[in-house]
This record gives sequence, C-alpha cells and structure tokens, in this order.
Amino acid sequence: MARARREATATAPRERRRRAVNVETVRSAAEGFIARFDGLVAEVVTLRASLAASQEENERLRAELAEGVALFRRAERSLGGANGRRRGQRGRREQPVVATARRQPRAKPSPRSAAVRSNSSARVRATPATVTPEVVRNVIASRGSASAAEIAAEIGKRGTAVSGRAIRHIAKTAGAVARPGADGRMVYSLT
Repeated sequence: MARARREATATAPRERRRRAVNVETVRSAAEGFIARFDGLVAEVVTLRASLAASQEENERLRAELAEGVALFRRAERSLGGANGRRRGQRGRREQPVVATARRQPRAKPSPRSAAVRSNSSARVRATPATVTPEVVRNVIASRGSASAAEIAAEIGKRGTAVSGRAIRHIAKTAGAVARPGADGRMVYSLT
C-alpha cells in the first residue's frame, strides 16, 4: 500500500508538470494569436482609411472629368462642326461671300481611294469566302512550293480572284512554312 501511495504521489507532480507545460504552450499560442489578430485589426483599419481617401479622390477626379467634358462640349457648340455647321443641323449654312482670292477647286479623289473608303465603310470582306486555308493548302501541295502571287494566280485560274496579300495571311493559318526564295520572295511549302 505504501508503494501504491508513493507511486500515486510521484505521478501527480508529473501530471501537474504536463498540465503546466500544456497551459504554457496554450498561453503562448493564445498570445501569438492575439498579437496576429491585433495586427490584422490594425491593417483593416488602415485599409478602411485608405479606401475612404481613395473614394474621396475618385469623387474629386469625377468632378474634374465632368468639368472637362462640359468644357469640350461648350467649345464644340461654340466652334461648330465641319463646314461651320453645328451637330444636328440639317442643310448647309450659307457661306459669306469673300471678295478676296478665290479658292482652287479640290482635286477629285482617285478611284482606288474611293473604293477603299466604300469597302471600309461597308465592312465588306475583301477575301472571298471560298478561299479557305484548305484551298491554299491544296494549291501548295499540288505545286510543292509557290509564292503568294503564284498561289493567288492558281486560285484565280479556278475562278476566284484573290490577292497575294490575302494568301500570305491565309497560308499562315493553313500551316504553310514560309522561306525566302532565290529571287527574294517568300516561298510557301508544307514542309
């Protein structure tokens, strides 16, 4: 019995030590957590303050932008649009008669520039839809290797007119390899 009592009293301090170690470990972990939490709280407070400052800055910038847009609109209204007309007015304004030097008539635009303008405004596809990467690949395969102009001429013989410039772009998507030829032009092949 005495032996059991000695063992019981000997294990009690060991358990207390374990508990004490565990309590210290928990206490230090809790203090570390509280320190990190305080740091996070301070960071959130700083972020809120910077958010409020940036929102004030945004409001100031929006006001400046609105003022600038209003200034441009007033300037546009006072100056008017092309030919002295203001936006939204129909018809032409009468031009004052100037007794000084006469203006030279403008040169007529070239037919090419008129065609470019009409194509760009209508957004017409310049390359026919029948000229696909597969068609270009087939022509290259049949010829072995060819320049963009030769490929365009071959496709033209088949009934669809296409430019060499379009062939250069389509050949890239078709997987053709471009190499400089003997005459300096790029030659396309499938290998």
